[in-house]
Amino acid sequence: FFIAPLLDPAALEQERQAVDSEHAKNLQSDMWRVYQLTKSLSRPDHPYRKFGTGNAHSLSTDGIQASLKTFYQNWYSANIIKVCLLGKESIQQLEQMAIQYFSDIPNHNVTLPTFQGTPFLHTPPSNPPSNPPSTTSPLLLPSILQVVPVKQSKTLDLMFPLREIESLWHSKPTQYISHLIGHESQGSILSLLKLKQWAFDLSAGESRSCSDWSM
Repeated sequence: FFIAPLLDPAALEQERQAVDSEHAKNLQSDMWRVYQLTKSLSRPDHPYRKFGTGNAHSLSTDGIQASLKTFYQNWYSANIIKVCLLGKESIQQLEQMAIQYFSDIPNHNVTLPTFQGTPFLHTPPSNPPSNPPSTTSPLLLPSILQVVPVKQSKTLDLMFPLREIESLWHSKPTQYISHLIGHESQGSILSLLKLKQWAFDLSAGESRSCSDWSM
């Protein structure tokens, strides 16, 4: 697949229907609805705003096979592809397997695109937004969104756009935050919330990690 994909039209149609089926399943998912809402309120010039999954309508454009071939030719390049092999074989054997099956992947010396800044705009504290957010304009932070859920549930999501954290892989600072806030033992935040009957569940951690921002 990485070297000479067929991109057969029949297989493309089958995959298009599979994507549409998965999208239909997500329509009644509160998590996916909030996710798409935040995307719709992001900057129009940022790729985060784009439709993240796709459906039969968005994938029914003419020339989709040609577009896939162009995408493959432009972006399937050895210099931006990483392979992880896990097996009982020795390192030398795994290395030979990698050479055998992946050495023919062409190297186009592709440079990955970057997008400066987070998908959301910040408002100075001295000039807070006076109008409710609209999907026709980007969300100004800080903001409060009230969403009517599909299920009978009450949740509070606190989201903080941050700098990229991929380069901090050695220290993993967000895991410290996740552990401190999400801890559930005696004396934790959740134990206090349960005592006051304000919450019964708590989780914390990064929900989005990209090359130039995270949340």
